[in-house]
Amino acid sequence: MKTFSDLLKNYIQQKKIVVSAMSQHLQIDRANLYKIINGKRTPSSHETAVKISEYLALTPSERAEFMEAYRIALIGIDVYYQRKSALHFLLNSFSAPPFDYIPEISSHASSPVTMDLPSGIIPLFGTSQIHQMLSLMCNQAIAKPSASIKILAQPDWNYLMSLLQSLSHLNSGLSITQIICLNTGEEPSGKGEILYNISMFEKIMPLFGCSCQYEPRFFYDNVDSHYKNIQLFSYMVITDEYILTCSSDITQGILCHQQDIHQLYSSFYEKQLLQTTLLFHKIRLDAVHYMQLVQQTLELSLESIPCLLLCISPELLDKVLLVPAEISSILSESTDNDSLRTQILKHIQMADNIPVRIRTFSDSGLRFFMNTGRVLSYPDELYQTIHPEDRLPLLKSFRNYCCQSNVRLLKGDLAQIPLSMFVYTTKQKGTVFFRDSDNQLVYLSLQEKTLLQSLNELLFHLEDANFVCTQEETNSYLDTMIRKYS
Repeated sequence: MKTFSDLLKNYIQQKKIVVSAMSQHLQIDRANLYKIINGKRTPSSHETAVKISEYLALTPSERAEFMEAYRIALIGIDVYYQRKSALHFLLNSFSAPPFDYIPEISSHASSPVTMDLPSGIIPLFGTSQIHQMLSLMCNQAIAKPSASIKILAQPDWNYLMSLLQSLSHLNSGLSITQIICLNTGEEPSGKGEILYNISMFEKIMPLFGCSCQYEPRFFYDNVDSHYKNIQLFSYMVITDEYILTCSSDITQGILCHQQDIHQLYSSFYEKQLLQTTLLFHKIRLDAVHYMQLVQQTLELSLESIPCLLLCISPELLDKVLLVPAEISSILSESTDNDSLRTQILKHIQMADNIPVRIRTFSDSGLRFFMNTGRVLSYPDELYQTIHPEDRLPLLKSFRNYCCQSNVRLLKGDLAQIPLSMFVYTTKQKGTVFFRDSDNQLVYLSLQEKTLLQSLNELLFHLEDANFVCTQEETNSYLDTMIRKYS
């Protein structure tokens, strides 16, 4: 990709721009403009870069390339693609059907397809034959209530990942273990602009939205050398009866149904597991786990639905709060004389008063709350739907709170984050909340360095990267919404 100064020089030459006239029109000192053209300085602000692009009369595609080059010049290419990868992960990992929050809708899956498979050792030639045998052996496996599938293969095997999603809807007791190679060092060749590891995380996220038990484990290596060196069959899928091994380009393989060989490969797989690390730990977030999680200290956050409970009155809290039986025993052991509802309030206040850098919400998130009375980041069993007559006063209280706190309206690409996703991070760890296909609140613990560093880089610089409105713009928006719902 061309640098910002190279693009600027090219456009000036192509369009026969007179630099002195350009300097006068943009009110930029001519010496400083020459420094920008020669790559010795970058424009002082985003607005200045926009004015330059407008003066050059760029097409939409030229302007997009020009502004991207400006952002790279401003923060450096490594940081730019780190932020871009994190943004891509947030916008794409949780938008697949399993993560869409659609109340009162359930899917009715058909029964697994079963056919007789050959015994012995069968050579496989071509991607189509490998996929056919893979589908048949996996469908046969999930006919058992407690089926398991063990995988040694990268998540960019799209057919495999789609097949696993389909199978998980047919058998909720399905257990899937997958060993993944994450890249260390240089980025793999020909993989595009999104960081390789993060692109792999995007591929596996839909499985966490399914009802199966999915456990991805990883090791670090150079992906290109690991899979492109001379190897026989580097990919492997094991069910209770069959083994399928194939090349990493899915062009040649072997299907095996022979007990002694099955035992050999299974033993090898278990040994490999000992050398891996759990990538994400998934927990369905019931009231007990929630009460434990809210006590953690977090620094950065990103969410679509505003934390309106920050402003809830004691009277409204008493009206909507529920005390599930499973946490009554936990809270009743406290020596505090407060009521159970008061103790729950303290836990909620502890969560909502964590000193984060910027709290966020989106237009779609606020509208969702005002139309439904639900906050998707709270377990359903902890509260009742907030009645329509209570929502407007709560919104007005939230507006007053925003005047005193750093709460911002999301804009740009981040304004499109799914309603069912919430991210909280520190330098050492992170948490992603979302709703799965059963509408259960789930959280993943994030500790893998590539993803955590990229998310922290993006969330720390929301304001610098122009992903949030100013305080004045946020307040003006809230005033508009108050008038709308009055």
